[in-house]
Amino acid sequence: MKKRIISVLPLVVVISFGCSKSGLPNSARVSGNVTYKGKDGVAKPVTAGTLIFFTKNAGNYPIVIRADGTYSTSDIPLGEIVVTVETESANPKNKPPEYGGGKDDEKKPKFSPRPDSAKGGGKAGAYVKIPQKYADKKTSGLTVTLNAGAQKQDFELTD
Repeated sequence: MKKRIISVLPLVVVISFGCSKSGLPNSARVSGNVTYKGKDGVAKPVTAGTLIFFTKNAGNYPIVIRADGTYSTSDIPLGEIVVTVETESANPKNKPPEYGGGKDDEKKPKFSPRPDSAKGGGKAGAYVKIPQKYADKKTSGLTVTLNAGAQKQDFELTD
């Protein structure tokens, strides 16, 4: 009987961690608004596109921007994060990239389509043109330091 209990105990521990509502230990839950203040000086919601959180050692985390300009995600590693914002994937003038079997396949799309792995889904809104600098992690100028637990982080983009 003791052998059965001892052999089942590790399984119970793993299941209890997997069912935890708090997400991964040492991770952050982040939500907020994405706005763009254009030449008119009025901040308006960015209603479609993708935020990408770039961590130093744990990869990147794409997050969908919802139609109301909000986003939310969980299980993001702690620490300093570089953030990019792209909206060109929502531009109706852009055709989705097509890939075939010829030499022309080496041509890359002019924008990064929203990754299928993006978290925080929801219906996308209308395309909002923002400066291209926000789509590149070297030029976005957006960073955030994440701590354990839930937090709010708004991103106000400007010209």
